[in-house]
Amino acid sequence: MKAQCKRCGKLIAADSRGCGTNGLKNHTISCLKKNAEVGDGQTILAYFVGGGSRELTTWKFDQKKIRLGLCKMILLD
Repeated sequence: MKAQCKRCGKLIAADSRGCGTNGLKNHTISCLKKNAEVGDGQTILAYFVGGGSRELTTWKFDQKKIRLGLCKMILLD
């Protein structure tokens, strides 16, 4: 039985009777694409504190908005 890495597509032996899941675990640690970018559909939790209120919200990374904000910050500085 083989398993396929969702990040890089490599096939790894994953038979629970023979080799167990150590091969999967070891590959997960050393996978070259483990620091791949967050997918388009995935959001990140953000904790916001301000104005006497606290809230836990979702936040989605947007490269264009970040770049625009950075440019505005540089221009204002």
